[in-house]
Amino acid sequence: MTDLSFPKKEKLCGQVAVEKLFADGKATIKYPLRLIYTTSERKADVPLCRLMVSVSKRRFKHAVDRNRVKRLVREAYRLNKHVLLSALQCKEFEGLTLSMAYVFIGDKLPTYQTIEKSVLVTFAKLTEALGLATDSEPQNIG
Repeated sequence: MTDLSFPKKEKLCGQVAVEKLFADGKATIKYPLRLIYTTSERKADVPLCRLMVSVSKRRFKHAVDRNRVKRLVREAYRLNKHVLLSALQCKEFEGLTLSMAYVFIGDKLPTYQTIEKSVLVTFAKLTEALGLATDSEPQNIG
């Protein structure tokens, strides 16, 4: 059975890690999300993949709206991370960890379907950019 949790250890936190991600990371975009990612050597007790979500105060003045967008992105990631993790389980990625940040670049509150589609497309672009083969390609993600 697939692990559908998003535990604290999978959350990217810490000023040094976040600054390194934004300074050295590469990016891919599928509107309304921008994915910034970088790989690094895996240390003990660090998961294969770590994620953070950011929504600008400039785009959404009310915290309620920012929190809703972050919740939608985390939920889409949580339910579909098995697609990414299956691609990362290869020899080429052994000993590495992937740090990711989703930055919301849209102007309006999105629906869950829009966010999920963007997450799946960014997963496909990410695995392609990392040169990893995927066993289960997402269907109809245009």
